[in-house]
Amino acid sequence: MINAFQDLLSVVTNELTCQVPILLCSAPGFDATIYVDRIVKDRKLTSIALGSAEGFLLAEKAIASASKTGTWVLLKNVHLSPSWLQSLEKTKLHNLQAHPDFRLFMSMEIIPQ
Repeated sequence: MINAFQDLLSVVTNELTCQVPILLCSAPGFDATIYVDRIVKDRKLTSIALGSAEGFLLAEKAIASASKTGTWVLLKNVHLSPSWLQSLEKTKLHNLQAHPDFRLFMSMEIIPQ
């Protein structure tokens, strides 16, 4: 399990850029955000659960702030907000001039049909 965390940290810090969000997908009942919690170490992480108007506002503010300072943001349960997520991508992420250390993580459940 330790290798999995080290591998994720290596990918996040060495292979991805601030322009590439990281999507963590998991089966219902499993919280994949534990991987982010384990690799955070001495970095600042702002974690926000989506699903309400308040969560959307907090997420947008956190992304704006973290993209300037180079900190990390974790948006939980993005599967609950597909239209907001689409809006975020089109209006905010494509025009984002982010600090090189900024990372955006998103978690979602895979919902079997």
